[in-house]
Amino acid sequence: MRQKGQQITFQNFFQLSDIIGLTIVVQYPDQIDKVISTAEQAFQKVGINIEEREDHKRRNGYFATHLVCIGLEGVDTLRCEIQLKTLLHDAWSAKMHDLTYKPLGMLDPRLAALMASIAETLDSVENQSRLIRDMIKAGWNVEEKARRAARQSFLREPPADPKDSAESPRLIELQKKIDSASSVIESEPLDHPIIRNLTREVNELCADTSALRYGWILAGRIASLRPSPDLVRFFEGHAISWLEIAPALLAKGEIGDREISGVPLMFYVIGDLDRAIDWASELLMEPKVSLFSEERKNRMDFNRTAFMIEREYHAPTVNEAVRLKLKTDILEVLNRPALRDIDGLQSSLLDTEGLMKITFAGSTDEVREGIEDCVTARTIASSEERYYADAYADLNLRLGWRRYFALEARQGAA
Repeated sequence: MRQKGQQITFQNFFQLSDIIGLTIVVQYPDQIDKVISTAEQAFQKVGINIEEREDHKRRNGYFATHLVCIGLEGVDTLRCEIQLKTLLHDAWSAKMHDLTYKPLGMLDPRLAALMASIAETLDSVENQSRLIRDMIKAGWNVEEKARRAARQSFLREPPADPKDSAESPRLIELQKKIDSASSVIESEPLDHPIIRNLTREVNELCADTSALRYGWILAGRIASLRPSPDLVRFFEGHAISWLEIAPALLAKGEIGDREISGVPLMFYVIGDLDRAIDWASELLMEPKVSLFSEERKNRMDFNRTAFMIEREYHAPTVNEAVRLKLKTDILEVLNRPALRDIDGLQSSLLDTEGLMKITFAGSTDEVREGIEDCVTARTIASSEERYYADAYADLNLRLGWRRYFALEARQGAA
């Protein structure tokens, strides 16, 4: 209070803002304004206002944003202070606090200047880290959009067509609702009214056994539109219900085997590689697999292998012996003559072989071989494969060149 030039009185103590304080630490400087905006909305609901905002920059090496908050407690007007800092600035201020606040007397100006210089350097590092983050996120977004576009290409031909159902008008109407709400499903939180209503309608549809054949596909369609697989459990419940009744329908010849093998593929489209692999493996091991044609079994095993390659690219196995065993198992499937005899699979097979070489490559030459396979796969695609080949070409080439430059940098460092 003496520093502020005020008399030491009871009432003046109520004017102090930092008797009670709170520090909020964020990762990056540009998150501070977002935190303030969110806090301000929450405070207003309980009668607290932000009285003052002060940005402390380059003040004796101290970087922070201070908010003075004011509110009533009974009949008294009380204040507290919120300090917002980044991780680096918080660490620096914590490190130097005792040295600068505890000693009596003035701090040597030369030391203050040195501390300020270090804080300036930290601020520069913070801004550079933010720039690096934005560049990395931009790359992620481009790659994720390509990956989702490629996966969703499989939904062009759903395992079952609602037009064949006795409840065709109801199903088609719900499908139109989902498609028209795609931007909302993609960008809004799960508690958005439109998303809640659509998932409720799908739940009601799937409760009807006769409509479950198409309902699980619509559940997958909604889940696939999300940027992350946060609706995977919503879909999985309906997929499990479908798989409980589907084998009997297949045995009677009422459905095709693609309507069962499509379940792991839908998990893949949603973006849950682990569940896609697990469900494909489970279906291939169960007694019901005897109901599948040999071509369907081979297609399912090929898809499972492709899922494994993609997962290995993004989350490489650390144990070298396990990784080598995985590569051997993948090659065993890809080298099966039966796969090469399946019409319309040649381009997909070569593209998958290319990604396999990219994923397990130990040199830039091996990556180049994989990239060349992916390029060739696009050129040999039949009319049946063309859409899928185009969807995956850009994605796999992007993954290939990223792997190439990573290995090149590693070899240069060595």
